[in-house]
Amino acid sequence: PFESGVLIDNQTGVIPTKGTLEMLIQHRFGQMNNGISDLWGIYAPGANIRIGFNYSILDNLAVGYGLTKKNMYSDFNVKWSILEQTRKNTIPVAVTVYANMAIDGRNEDVFGEGYKFTNRMSYFSQLIVGRKFADWLSMNVTGSFTHYNKVPQGYDHDVIGLGFNGQIKFSPQSSIQFQYDSPLKIQSI
Repeated sequence: PFESGVLIDNQTGVIPTKGTLEMLIQHRFGQMNNGISDLWGIYAPGANIRIGFNYSILDNLAVGYGLTKKNMYSDFNVKWSILEQTRKNTIPVAVTVYANMAIDGRNEDVFGEGYKFTNRMSYFSQLIVGRKFADWLSMNVTGSFTHYNKVPQGYDHDVIGLGFNGQIKFSPQSSIQFQYDSPLKIQSI
């Protein structure tokens, strides 16, 4: 359904075949309003980069590690494909679970008084349900849960989100990709 395990900023249900080592370089632009001075957002203050490696232990199970420039996050992840869509539609959707644990690498005085190592930890989990509708159209619907052990005053420790992403292929090498994610404001958590 997709050519990679990542589509824009979201995971897809794709896990490379057993024994594959995948290297990812992800870049997020900052504001582009300074023109050439910061190369239209590439070097802007809000820009961020992550370099990661994923290894497929099995055809349906991969583990990975990544390092992000912002806050020097070290993240460890696992992705497991529970169900795969079949060509004859006996299984009409693919179902994949993704989990990530990150460690904030900033200096401990950033965390304030009463510092504990566990303050650095954050967790993200996602259920991905995807389907390839045709050779030219694939889509995923996602539900996610994020937890930060320590947050600044006024921020939520826990966030539940919904999203979808997809791709419309118009040639063997080219496609339009789209993504939408929305956190849900649930006060009871």
